[in-house]
Amino acid sequence: GGGGGGGGGGGGGSGGGGGGGDSPSGGCPQEANLEEPQQFDAMLAARASARKDVVITILGPTSGTRAIKMEEEVGEAFVLNLLSTLASVGVTNTLPITTHLKLPSHPGNNLCLSRLRPRGVCCAYSGVGMGVVHQGAPGRAWTVEETHPYMLFLQRWWLTGQAVWRGYSVLSLDTDLHLSTNPLA
Repeated sequence: GGGGGGGGGGGGGSGGGGGGGDSPSGGCPQEANLEEPQQFDAMLAARASARKDVVITILGPTSGTRAIKMEEEVGEAFVLNLLSTLASVGVTNTLPITTHLKLPSHPGNNLCLSRLRPRGVCCAYSGVGMGVVHQGAPGRAWTVEETHPYMLFLQRWWLTGQAVWRGYSVLSLDTDLHLSTNPLA
C-alpha cells in the first residue's frame, strides 16, 4: 500500500492482503467525487475486495457546541493511524472519505484533496446535503452548518447506503479505534 508518512499507510496505492486475505481490486481512481455515480462506482470497484467488502472511515472539520473540535492535522493523524492499524492486521480494502464543504475559502473544504491524497492515501469525498446548510439556506434554522458533526455523519450514512444498494458489504469505522485483529476475518 502507499499511505502517508509517520507510520500511516495502507490506504494508498493498490494495497495488498485485504480483509481475510482478499485485497482491493487495485489502484486509486483519480476522480474521487462520490456524488458522481460513475466516480462512486469506479472508486468502490477499485477499493473493495473481490468479495465486495470495503472498510470506510470519515474525516471532516467539525465545530459547534456539540462537537469535538478536530484540527486538520489531528484528524489526518487519526485516519493515518487507523489505516496503518488495519494494514497491520491484513486489511487494505479501505476507503477514507472526507466531507466536501463546498466552501472554497475554508481551510478544511476538501481534506481528501488537500491533505490525504498529497500523503499518498487513496480517498474520496462527498458534499451531500451541504447546499441545505449554506448561509441563508433552510438548514441554518436548525443551527446546522457545514462543519456541524451531523453533516459528517450524513456523508457516512449516505455513502454506506449507496454502497450497500450497489451490492457491497461495508464496515464503517470511527477513526479513533485501534484494532489488534482483522475485523473482517
